[in-house]
Amino acid sequence: LDSSTIVGMATRLFERPLSTFSCVYPGLSSVDESAYIYEATERFQSNAHFITPTFDSFLNAVQQSIREQDGPTGGPSVLSQRAVMSLAKGKVTVLLDGQGGDEVMGGYHSYFPFTLSQLMRNVHQRPGIHTFRQFQQARSAILERAGSGYVPKLRKTWKMSRRPVQYQRIRYGKSVLDYMPAGNLDDLNTRMLEDLMLTLCNLLHYEDRNSMAFSLESRLPFLDYRLVTFMFSLPPQFKIRGARTKHLLYETAKPVIPSSILNRKDKMGFSTPGQTWYRHDPAMLESVNTLLTVPPEPLHKVDTAHLDKLRLAWQACQQAQPIRVQDEMAIWRYVTACLWLEQMAAYKIAQPNVLPALPQGCS
Repeated sequence: LDSSTIVGMATRLFERPLSTFSCVYPGLSSVDESAYIYEATERFQSNAHFITPTFDSFLNAVQQSIREQDGPTGGPSVLSQRAVMSLAKGKVTVLLDGQGGDEVMGGYHSYFPFTLSQLMRNVHQRPGIHTFRQFQQARSAILERAGSGYVPKLRKTWKMSRRPVQYQRIRYGKSVLDYMPAGNLDDLNTRMLEDLMLTLCNLLHYEDRNSMAFSLESRLPFLDYRLVTFMFSLPPQFKIRGARTKHLLYETAKPVIPSSILNRKDKMGFSTPGQTWYRHDPAMLESVNTLLTVPPEPLHKVDTAHLDKLRLAWQACQQAQPIRVQDEMAIWRYVTACLWLEQMAAYKIAQPNVLPALPQGCS
């Protein structure tokens, strides 16, 4: 919805077809959105370019990405985004991207519990058939669309509604949220603000490094400060209504994009076939096996129970058994942290006077 809306509206504004760049994975239905992409590019008659990342050496690709990002990354989708940037290099100098649409417009299924707590709060603030029916209808619609994992039990929803939601983050130190109060009785905007200020900032870091690696400027229309300010001034029903996410964007995009995209019920992020990539590179398999057996300094202090969980997930991955997305991400983060530490150690040996020593007691 985000990217298609940008393509559609930009095409109207420029009054000519535009170039589009997409990462596709034909035959892998769990991560491939090519059917929707083809429909959008046909609607807007765009000059469409596609790439399906394949790696002669997945290990080399990961190491190169770590060098460009200057550190570990959160998941393998950074490589899909990097592939799009490599595809665009030499064809355009500026890219428009849909990043930020979910955080600003209310697009994640994880926001459903907070809209339900808001509706439940309405029930005990203004008891009556109308407010209770609103809550029940929204709850039923969300159950049908997203499943019970996104619908808390009534007791928990009631408990959530008794007080305004606070920021959920684990405190690893100061952040901008330390200077911003949570929204008063506005659970959804509070949760969205947290994602905007913390999670999205990591994604923007990746995008900025990926685009710079290929001499491109990446621009994000959904993060124009005027749009962000406007959206956070609106009450929750403009973001999520019933089980429809990004309600205001949905209404705005109705005349522009194909109905099949507009009315999609599934939610797919910038997904990648990470487990397949791991298995197809012997060098990567050997590297991960080594890193999980003998962690480098200072990761040798990682809790043994956590390492055991990673090893079990890794064994399943090697045997082509599906593993949870959370486990795939955990393996990726551990491995990229290890590879980054190895790069830093090698650089320090080659350039001993460049990197300062860590303060005593710091790891």
